[in-house]
Amino acid sequence: PMKVAMINTSDLQGGAAIAAFRLAEAYVSTKDIEVTMVVKEKRSNKDFVLHVNDSKIKHYRGFFNFAMEKASFLPYEASKDIRFFFSNPNFGQDISKVPAVRDADVLHLHWINKGYLSFASLERLFALGKPIVWTLHDMWAFTGGCHYAEHCEHFKQSCGNCFYLKNPSTNDLSNQIWTKKQKLYRGQNMHFVTCSRWLQKEAQSSGLLKDFPIHSIPNTIDTSVFKPQKSKSNSKKTILFQAMNINDKRKGLKYFLEALAVLKEDHPEFAAQVQLLVFGKDTSGALDHLDYPVDYLGFLGSQTEIVAAYNRSDIFVIPSLSDNLPNTIMESMACGKPVVGFETGGIPEMVDHLENGYIAPQKDVKELAAGIKWTLENEARYLELSKNALQKVQNSYAHQAIVDQYHYLYRSI
Repeated sequence: PMKVAMINTSDLQGGAAIAAFRLAEAYVSTKDIEVTMVVKEKRSNKDFVLHVNDSKIKHYRGFFNFAMEKASFLPYEASKDIRFFFSNPNFGQDISKVPAVRDADVLHLHWINKGYLSFASLERLFALGKPIVWTLHDMWAFTGGCHYAEHCEHFKQSCGNCFYLKNPSTNDLSNQIWTKKQKLYRGQNMHFVTCSRWLQKEAQSSGLLKDFPIHSIPNTIDTSVFKPQKSKSNSKKTILFQAMNINDKRKGLKYFLEALAVLKEDHPEFAAQVQLLVFGKDTSGALDHLDYPVDYLGFLGSQTEIVAAYNRSDIFVIPSLSDNLPNTIMESMACGKPVVGFETGGIPEMVDHLENGYIAPQKDVKELAAGIKWTLENEARYLELSKNALQKVQNSYAHQAIVDQYHYLYRSI
């Protein structure tokens, strides 16, 4: 069989890791392609995941690389709020001699930051001369270091004057990183994959990737695990909000809370029927003083708990300010739950407005509130939205459809 080494910092920590893990897992029963997931941090017990830091010393060295990468960025950062929104890959490890990498026919990169692969690590991997597929889970591969460029379009030419940096200038750190990437990518046999058409367009317009083939293949989900369960027993309308870290500004908790306040003021009778279900890490206590009943589940580590939480809710609200193709939307819809969100990144590709959910203009809390009410207020309409959500996942994100697309790409290169 053809051997593919999928390379990601972790197997289960974070959205990119989960997306890469699900893709690797979808290949387990495939006879003619053998996938090994090569990670710095292993959380699962799966045999197809190879842990390159499998000893205490290696684990500490991996952590040291991440700590050093962040420490080296401190003198440059505009504020500590953006510390984890920018990666300068000057510390990492060499995985080019790992047998699963050396013997692979195709190297498939995913999210490789957090002190895993540095420029030197990538150079050694590229020197193996193997064809490379690189699935982008954010914008980092074609920017001067940021994971999401937000309103900035400097990446379309060459980065510099970066708003993430304390002293932006033409030849600032972002420009230096951009120039290193340009040199590293030159002449490589690389195919890039984006999980959303939104990110594909951004990548195609970038100075770094515009001459490379860029395909759009969505993430996948196991619909035998994420599926409807009969667990909704109370009469309250239950709204789910979740994120790995619910205080991450990009996840838009502020706008969700404002939309709930609008509902309370404009539609008090409707608001009286609503309760909230929240999971993810919360460090701010932002949920402590709400006028709604809140069931806060904390951080959920197991897939079983996560599936149960979706099934306890009626809708999922995702007011993200920047996002690619969120796994959370896929998970919610696979459980038959409609989604209400902002017109951000790849979200409108997943949520078809008024068909399986509701899309509001970004940061428009009145429209977000209207979307929540519209989705929940009519029982017959709600059942139709729910049915459509399930159908969308089956048609667009189930294992076979996605595996076939990657299969074709691996073979063609």
